[in-house]
Amino acid sequence: MNRTRRAAAVAGVALLISATAACGSGGSTGSAGGGDTLAIGLQMSLPSLNPVLSPISPTLVYAYDPLIYRANDGSYVPDLATKWGYVGSGNRTFELTLRSDAKFTDGTPLTAQAVKNSIDYFLKTPNSNLAAAGPISAVTAVGQHTVRISYKSGFPNAVDSLTQFWGIGLIIGPKGLASPKSLETSTDGVGQYTLDASATRAGSVYTFAAGKTYFNQSAIRYKKIQIRTYATDTARLNALKSGQIQDATQISLGQTGVAAANGFQQLKGNTTWMVTQFLDTRSGPLKSKAVRQALSYAIDRNTIVKDFYGGLAVAQDQFTPRGLAGYSAGLDNTYPYDTAKAKQLLSSAGYADGFTLKLLTDQTADPGGSLGQVLRSQLAKIGVKVELDVNTGTFPQLQSKLASGTYDAALFNLASVDLYSTATQSIVSPKSLLNPSATADPTAMRLLNAAATASGTSAIQAALVKLNTYLTDSAVGLPIVTRTNVDLVSTDVTLPATSYVTPQPTVIGPAASYAFAAK
Repeated sequence: MNRTRRAAAVAGVALLISATAACGSGGSTGSAGGGDTLAIGLQMSLPSLNPVLSPISPTLVYAYDPLIYRANDGSYVPDLATKWGYVGSGNRTFELTLRSDAKFTDGTPLTAQAVKNSIDYFLKTPNSNLAAAGPISAVTAVGQHTVRISYKSGFPNAVDSLTQFWGIGLIIGPKGLASPKSLETSTDGVGQYTLDASATRAGSVYTFAAGKTYFNQSAIRYKKIQIRTYATDTARLNALKSGQIQDATQISLGQTGVAAANGFQQLKGNTTWMVTQFLDTRSGPLKSKAVRQALSYAIDRNTIVKDFYGGLAVAQDQFTPRGLAGYSAGLDNTYPYDTAKAKQLLSSAGYADGFTLKLLTDQTADPGGSLGQVLRSQLAKIGVKVELDVNTGTFPQLQSKLASGTYDAALFNLASVDLYSTATQSIVSPKSLLNPSATADPTAMRLLNAAATASGTSAIQAALVKLNTYLTDSAVGLPIVTRTNVDLVSTDVTLPATSYVTPQPTVIGPAASYAFAAK
């Protein structure tokens, strides 16, 4: 991998680690504009309006429909593509059939060539989502409305990679591609809305106005959608209370009680899971599987769910959240809280008196190191002394610490995605940010390759469960909980249905049933 693609792959891991992390921004003021406008309070300013360059591409779905839409129930439904599937064996060729009635902002028809050009631009532009796109070798326009994507090796995640969550599936029109710089101040997609530059102030307020060329006008529920950015939870909640916004996104756990006190609706989604990843298992206490398993038995996950997360989490001790590819109900509660078992395992491995574990966490994933402190307290009960370091600096500083060899483990929040994505971008890959020693476990790599080339959904699931079983038994890290993401929404909005597998509640979709609506 050359330096540019390596940097992009690392950035992709950063996105996987914290797909919804807050960056902070200035506040905004003014009225949202009544029932014709849906105003959304975001916890960060938009890093870019170019869907390829934005690390939070779902925020741009207002102006850029994806090829495939991932609905709030986790299902994949038609959007710019009406049907899709693998061709041949080995998951190396994927074809999509495009809808014939879609147009870009300037009226240019959506064609296979336009999709190819957009994907090619994505692939040659360094960005944080490259790692999720898969090992693409070529994109081909087959006639007017068929697109063929070829992969260098088996890639079972083509469908999810082309949704609104990873950038590559948000198709940019010919006009925008001809002048990429224009995409920072205007939009050129097949979307329900276009950016209204006259009512947009970068870093503060972004206004999207409903367009007239969208293929399904009945799906458009508001004349305008505004994104307003606020530096703190308090500012967003005040904006919600005053009616400046109708949706305060990703409210911290400590503020969710505001919903009951003020009558707001809670919109829940499953966005991240917390894991303590072991950084090097080649030497020292963590070389022993018994030691790693002992640490997992020593974590009281149910108490963490109840006391630390206020019930807005689910205990997890396997490497895939519930409902996602690779998850196995049979692996639930593999490591029930059992300090006696943990001590027995430590003793059998020669560490009856415990040892010191140097744990790194990050302010973004674990504000103040508060969860790290809980883990330190729990592991102390089996004689393991945790030396905790909370990175309060920049992401490059975090990268430097991870690569230093100073730490035994790192506490992170990972995006709730299927096991193949998690394994290739963080846990198994020797190129991962969370694998600074570049250790390639041959068994894990063999199981991962089997999943990559399996034919059909059921075969892929079976292969991923085998990988999950191996990782869980080997205790390559300490999965802790899946966190519940909460938006607080005013009562004058009708919400679409969500479920545990909702990755991040979306406000609009290719049909009205997926969208927020004014009551």
